[in-house]
Amino acid sequence: MASLSHPSTSRTLPGPARSLAIGGVALVAVLLGLHVMSTEETSFYRTHGMVPDARTAVRLAEMVLADPSHGCVLAERPIARLQDGIWTVEGQPGSGGGPCRVLLDRKDGQILKIESRG
Repeated sequence: MASLSHPSTSRTLPGPARSLAIGGVALVAVLLGLHVMSTEETSFYRTHGMVPDARTAVRLAEMVLADPSHGCVLAERPIARLQDGIWTVEGQPGSGGGPCRVLLDRKDGQILKIESRG
């Protein structure tokens, strides 16, 4: 007896076309993910700035003052205050230099001024 075979009813794409379609979908997914990430980061920094809280302001001021050429120090408990988008970080007198004040821009983290009061 002769065997009957029917044509395949599957609608799969040939190898190269299938790879191209999968690559296109992956590319769209990556681009969409990057867009979502950049939108979230932009909205966060637009709202909170690059220096969003007192802890970040103090850490930046400590890094700036790690250079001994400034001649001032932040002691154990520096104080950070935010006013009109400017962080003011003040340190109490410590050993090795006088007290100082560091002014930071909340929006971009730029060091605006270093004042030595000693």
